[in-house]
Amino acid sequence: MAHLLLAAFLLLGAQPSPDFSAPGKEIMDLVRDHFMDARKAAGWAERHAGYAGGIRDRAAFRDETRRILAELATSHTQYYLPGDPGYYDLLAIFESFLKRDPKTESLGLAMADGFIVRAFRGGPAADR
Repeated sequence: MAHLLLAAFLLLGAQPSPDFSAPGKEIMDLVRDHFMDARKAAGWAERHAGYAGGIRDRAAFRDETRRILAELATSHTQYYLPGDPGYYDLLAIFESFLKRDPKTESLGLAMADGFIVRAFRGGPAADR
């Protein structure tokens, strides 16, 4: 399950070219090989094989990837980008596996529905 959350982190390491076939294939492979329901994953992967081949815009790739992942109807499949809420939270959780530094300029807190839900240790919000 954690592998699917990591898909976006693995794909964001390099700037994609205008052809999104390779990152699309990587997402397909991750779901097909690691999703908790192998039968559901196989059908999903078959229906969406090559979905990214004609996409030439980063926003369109993000939107289409999120749309097809939503078909899996699980909370642990999402495509995160650095501007998304939760991106750095997840990066911090999986830092040792990804071997990527989750540090970024921020207040050091997580918010949901306008409320502070967590202050991160060592961040400016933790000192308050």
